[in-house]
Amino acid sequence: MVRQGERQGVVAGRVSAPSGSGLGSSAVLATAPGGAGRGTAQLDAELKLSVPTETAAGTYTGTLTLTAI
Repeated sequence: MVRQGERQGVVAGRVSAPSGSGLGSSAVLATAPGGAGRGTAQLDAELKLSVPTETAAGTYTGTLTLTAI
């Protein structure tokens, strides 16, 4: 979902399907044409975590990096 101010051109990125090794590469959350992304925009994303049923119980960690250019 994208919520944005008037005259902003923010467009949500496409759905990233996991490959054989999972989400091992970056994916675009949203884009905007030059000069059209100024202001405040609210984006949301959904992450579906699937692990094999034989995965041992425990604590697992990961990193989510957001970059705004």
